[in-house]
Amino acid sequence: MTGVYKAIVQRLWQKDVTRLGKLSTYNVKHAHYEEIDACIEPIEKVVEHLAFSGMYNDAVESQPQHRGAILRLVKLPEGWDILDECLGNISFLRTSDPLPPFNSQRSYHFLHLTFQEFFAAQYFARQRRANNELEYCDFKTKKWAKINPTRFLQQHKYNARYDIVWRFAIGLLDNNEKDNFLATIQQEPFDLLGPTHQRLMMHCLTEVDHQTEYRCHAKETLAQWLLCECDLANRSMLAEESEFPDRSSELALAKGSNKQRVTILRSLMSRNQGSLISDIQHGPRNTVYNAKKGNKGRKLELPSLCNNRTNT
Repeated sequence: MTGVYKAIVQRLWQKDVTRLGKLSTYNVKHAHYEEIDACIEPIEKVVEHLAFSGMYNDAVESQPQHRGAILRLVKLPEGWDILDECLGNISFLRTSDPLPPFNSQRSYHFLHLTFQEFFAAQYFARQRRANNELEYCDFKTKKWAKINPTRFLQQHKYNARYDIVWRFAIGLLDNNEKDNFLATIQQEPFDLLGPTHQRLMMHCLTEVDHQTEYRCHAKETLAQWLLCECDLANRSMLAEESEFPDRSSELALAKGSNKQRVTILRSLMSRNQGSLISDIQHGPRNTVYNAKKGNKGRKLELPSLCNNRTNT
């Protein structure tokens, strides 16, 4: 998901850099994205602050007083138009006010909430990468606060408001920083009342391409949680989610008991995405082995398991 939105944002900035008067249409066609990024960096930082402070305050609309507070921290350099004129030329933002264009009393909102989440994550990743504190504005008190990115992540990792933000954040971090991000999630405090922690890990792992020893271990841990869930219930809500790692499902199927395998397979089939089931039934892993004592090495036909037949 991060890669898709990153590409969309880059294409929109290519259009907006001309509307902002920073590059001609001809130069945009021949410019490297790094050059475009350098041109839009000042206004992009303002957009990031609007997004992050908006997420913190659970605010969708950016009111004039909010933008005024942002400008006390982040100022556009000389040569830029006034802020509201710039915002009116940015594709990510919209206004529903019937006021004249570029009026400073207009309120703005992101084209879609996901764009706000993306820019909030981009700010988080930028500050974490530079080892700088996060700065955000409390719109009620109009006061600024600072906090270490790691501490902020620990405080808000289970907050549903930031679910997509954390997915984008790990996707935007450099590859050597992703394991550290996952390790922070694995630190206290933990959610002990439900599968919230496992879902967070699962969602973050979907944004990671390269495998490392730590990420493999994380998938093994998810497999253990999957088996534990099978013991506690007659279904697996984790396995029913399409983003649950296939590798974790495979490990659980290999290590689980017959009853656990039946539960997992039923949950996988309920996704209506039979790719993994098809691979197991018809691919190189066309059988699993009975782990019961005395039947070690005995093959179990998966169709029989799916039909809840007892192996004899």
